[in-house]
Amino acid sequence: MRHVIVFLTACMLLGASPSPSPRPALTAFSGTGRLTSQVEFTGKSMGLQADVAMWARPGLVRLDLQKMALSSQDPSQNALLTQLLPTGGVTALFNLKTQMMTVWSSQSHSYYTSTLNLLRPKSKPSGKPKPKATPAPNSPMNAFLKGLDSMTQYDVYSETIELTGHQPVNGHMASVFHFISKTQKHGGKLETINGNLALADDLSGIPLQLALDATGSMTGTMKMDLLTFAPSTPALSLFSVPAGYTKAKSILDVVMRK
Repeated sequence: MRHVIVFLTACMLLGASPSPSPRPALTAFSGTGRLTSQVEFTGKSMGLQADVAMWARPGLVRLDLQKMALSSQDPSQNALLTQLLPTGGVTALFNLKTQMMTVWSSQSHSYYTSTLNLLRPKSKPSGKPKPKATPAPNSPMNAFLKGLDSMTQYDVYSETIELTGHQPVNGHMASVFHFISKTQKHGGKLETINGNLALADDLSGIPLQLALDATGSMTGTMKMDLLTFAPSTPALSLFSVPAGYTKAKSILDVVMRK
């Protein structure tokens, strides 16, 4: 389901968002919002609308898609699409320390785990012990330098982010960042993600809005607004897969209704 891929790409960008000021980032909070997405699938446009719930602790971000609704340009497909959606919604958990993503659904009682680093391939083990890493600031440039040994797989690789100014977003003044990511592996399609991320100036960088366009193997648009939020420390239990869930081989086994 390409909507899921677009959504998870957005979540990863949220987790890697820069701090707009020298003030400490607010790493523990909760909020609710709205997600809208439009993607091209088999030559037709499909839309997804959902309520969003978000919780964050240091190094952990959880996003729930609730009350999801799919729509298609072909009215005859709408009933079928609705039947495919999981009744309990979808949860995406991001561990920014381990760079892992976990997705689960209360409808399927299953979960799927993958690396957050979807754009950069894993480097192959050399068999030699690695030297002890030197602590370095968590910045996009450092992440890029650490992944240089795997960059030979690309014909095109470009990532940029720029502060474009400050403006009101969802009732708060926000620092607005424009980002562009372009990647193309040997023999593959050019993958482009182009968008804007707004971080609250008066709330230590809470992400207020994310909007992006994606082209390539996934093509579509997505916008997510955080409309209500509060500083808080969510229970640690919210960031664990519920007991009794089984591990799935594919993300589709989790998000598609059986």
